[in-house]
Amino acid sequence: MIDINNILTQALAAAVAEATKPLVERIAALENKLAEAALFERTTEVTVQIDEAKMVEALNSQEWFWEKVSRYITNNSDIAVDELHNIKERLSDAEDRLDKITTASDARIQEVVEQALDAHLENANHLDEDDIETAIDNAIENHEENRTHGDEDDIESLVQRLLNSASISITV
Repeated sequence: MIDINNILTQALAAAVAEATKPLVERIAALENKLAEAALFERTTEVTVQIDEAKMVEALNSQEWFWEKVSRYITNNSDIAVDELHNIKERLSDAEDRLDKITTASDARIQEVVEQALDAHLENANHLDEDDIETAIDNAIENHEENRTHGDEDDIESLVQRLLNSASISITV
């Protein structure tokens, strides 16, 4: 017996496969391209050097940036814009006071150092080069007058002085 149901199913499957073949091939091609693009994306890195100072300077000069920051703070913070201005003024005042304290401290330090130098110069006995040379010459003369330097006569008289008062004792 002929199974018509089986023949129709096979014919229908073959017709659907034939009709969708270009679509399946197109999907496979797109999947390949997508896989290549993903591979390309993973293996290709682009490094961009950013000069932070220039970036900050550029943003600092842009009113839109500060407006956006202000809106963000206003929308996402409990601090009001007026409070921020108050904080900014207080920081500026604190910086001014710190500058004055530093300047006053520098002047005071310089004054104390100058006073210490003056006091040192008034009370110190500083020798000049001539005084030092004289002291060295006197020391050399004193040494030569009062010391023996190994002359034969000096050594002989030294040995005689030592042996003159020496005694020997022998015990058996």
